[in-house]
Amino acid sequence: MKSKFFSRLTVLCALVSAVAFSPQFFVPGHADETNIARASQSDARLKKLENLMFDYVNVERQKAGLQQLVLDSILSDISRAHSVEMRDKNYFAHESPTKELRDPIDRYRLGKGSTPRLVAENIFRSWGSKHEIDDADAKKAHDSLMNSPGHKANILRDGPTRIGLGFITNANGDLWVTQMFSKP
Repeated sequence: MKSKFFSRLTVLCALVSAVAFSPQFFVPGHADETNIARASQSDARLKKLENLMFDYVNVERQKAGLQQLVLDSILSDISRAHSVEMRDKNYFAHESPTKELRDPIDRYRLGKGSTPRLVAENIFRSWGSKHEIDDADAKKAHDSLMNSPGHKANILRDGPTRIGLGFITNANGDLWVTQMFSKP
């Protein structure tokens, strides 16, 4: 009798563990309905800006004699999801109001399903008069981050090997950018 009980308890605990800690749980209405920590990029203009910023970051790192970063698509999905959430929930911060996504490390763990050795995050926001997003917006975001000592330190930190970039906009041309740096 005890063996059946413990066997069922073990299966139940494994099931609870898989549901509670799985990085792939369903949240209806989110940009990526399989994982609230990820959002894919469907806008070709914004994907181009993400790639431009990737190049800008690696040029800065090369000038500083640092290893170039690898663009990580899952890290970009995680970065983009944070940008989407900031836009949709009308806030601008590294700390999310969503409990499971509170800090960059929480978003990384949920989005990747692992814990990195290093994670850092930069965020940027621009707004104003209505305009079409273009290449100049990526340059403006990059220059603003490089002119901020804390953000520049993240870009030029010796240690990260990967970067994710998430650009999101609204109909007015306002822009939210998240950069996530990691060493898996």
